[in-house]
Amino acid sequence: MGRVAITLKVFPESPEVQEKMINEIREKFKPTQIIPVPVFGGLNAYKVIFVRDDKQGEGTLEEDLKKVSGVSEVQTDDVTLIS
Repeated sequence: MGRVAITLKVFPESPEVQEKMINEIREKFKPTQIIPVPVFGGLNAYKVIFVRDDKQGEGTLEEDLKKVSGVSEVQTDDVTLIS
């Protein structure tokens, strides 16, 4: 069984909700890493990285992240086999 790294790009609704949104994502989903990506005017998008078993795959991560308060959009950025 291998492992995959899944990178999702998460966009907040506004700069005012992004900190609360990221805290909720950290608590509920336990991602491996979260990297802020400046967009404009204090607004960041976030690359949220998960490492999972390849059989588990991406699953419903994208849909589940869209349900987090303050999330505007979620896009799958990359899925890579790492071992």
